[in-house]
Amino acid sequence: MQKYDTTKKSLDAAKKELTDKSRASSELQAREQLLESLENQKRMTESQNEEIINQLEDLRYKLVQSEEEFIKKEVKLRHENNELLRRLEDRN
Repeated sequence: MQKYDTTKKSLDAAKKELTDKSRASSELQAREQLLESLENQKRMTESQNEEIINQLEDLRYKLVQSEEEFIKKEVKLRHENNELLRRLEDRN
């Protein structure tokens, strides 16, 4: 009878250990899945950030071009205006 009790206790302990290890394994798998998901999100965010940075650089470049064009037009219009004023003065 004592051998039976000892064997039963040993089996119960092994069952508890197996249950604990199974639970730990499930928790580890869940953490690994969460980690993989977070790594995917990080990659997507980095990709989106890179795209936004590229768009920002493009917009800055276009802004500089627009400012240069505006300055050229302004200079041209000032010149035309001065020329028209000169003509007007020459008529008078």
